[in-house]
Amino acid sequence: AKFICKKIAVRFVSDNPPQSLVDKMAKTFRENNGDIKKVLITMLSAPEFWSKKALREKTKSPFEYAISSLRSLHADIKMPVQINNWITKMGQKLYFYQAPTGFPDRAQYWINTGSLLNRMNFGLALASGKIPGISFDLAALNNNREPESAEAALRTYAGIILPQRNLETTIKRLTPMVNDPGIG
Repeated sequence: AKFICKKIAVRFVSDNPPQSLVDKMAKTFRENNGDIKKVLITMLSAPEFWSKKALREKTKSPFEYAISSLRSLHADIKMPVQINNWITKMGQKLYFYQAPTGFPDRAQYWINTGSLLNRMNFGLALASGKIPGISFDLAALNNNREPESAEAALRTYAGIILPQRNLETTIKRLTPMVNDPGIG
């Protein structure tokens, strides 16, 4: 029970999940004959899952990163091969991992200088509309209301695309860039 519950917690909470959470999940597993649905409900109901320490603790694989980016933008995808190419550039050639267990689910596998650079390049290419066959309507995300300034747009869209996050530091860093007359 503890082995399986730790694997689940590593997948959804952090690379080193709190032992108290694993213990709660294992208890539910044992009491309910291994009912994974109940184990997941226990995990999702636990304060450890929602703690500030657990927030954004997991690193997404390139596939998860690309797909979640597209989903958050409600992107229209006409050429999916382009996304596959970017996922491969970021280090996850789909269906090519040799071990039958699939790609590792730990941050250390996905975080290195090359992959971080490719993640940034993907984000920039996506945001600037430079990925062929991928389009999105940014204004539609804000009910087709145009923000009144570049700063307002930054604040509005950051809140929509990155919900439930304290964005003040990010907005403070990006504001000089959006006000730069050379950008655009």
